[in-house]
Amino acid sequence: MNRDEYSLFKSNPEYTVHRFETKEEWAKNRNLIRGIGGSDSAAAMGLSPWKTNVDLWRIKTGREEPEDISNNPAVAYGTNAEESIRRMFQLDYATKYNVEYVPNTILESNRYPHMLYSPDGLLEELGTMRTGVFEAKTSTIHGNGNQWKDRIPQNYYIQVLHGMAVTNSQFAVLRAWLRYSDEYVAVRTYHIERNEQVEEDIEYILKKVAEFWEYVEADKEPPLIIGGLI
Repeated sequence: MNRDEYSLFKSNPEYTVHRFETKEEWAKNRNLIRGIGGSDSAAAMGLSPWKTNVDLWRIKTGREEPEDISNNPAVAYGTNAEESIRRMFQLDYATKYNVEYVPNTILESNRYPHMLYSPDGLLEELGTMRTGVFEAKTSTIHGNGNQWKDRIPQNYYIQVLHGMAVTNSQFAVLRAWLRYSDEYVAVRTYHIERNEQVEEDIEYILKKVAEFWEYVEADKEPPLIIGGLI
């Protein structure tokens, strides 16, 4: 292959790359580098099912420590499954994409300094050399699983578009490993192109996250938004 290894994980005009030796160093610096990560973006907008915008503000202003959820069974399962999901995606799409991954990495946007992103992978489309982001998700489905039917759950959609904004990517792919029971698992692949509608959604996310960040910088508690909680 006539290209630099991990070329997408080199600092460029769009983002600065921060690499850390261990997962522990990454987790520590994830909170020390001031900004909003992809998994925080929905909470900043009041659209996270697990955390309010005020909860996030208290963490970002140092009033509370982020909860350690690494031992949560669902979180641990997703963390352990990520590499396998990425490898299977590489096998399934070997003729379409180069897939790059560097562990313990944070990308810091140069255009939006308060925007951070730790991708599950970066993609390069063969033939066109267009760039994209890759996200791997796992979920245990209860009921009919409508939140995954023909679409990505809202909080994950926001996370993916957050990553596209940081990297200025033209597309994104989310590979989901969905467990309906011990006997049945579905694997779904969602492709998102940066079309006019997605561009509008990205602009809306940028606007709302910037508004939230102003409250962090001002050390002023934002009005509570509870629309995303379950």
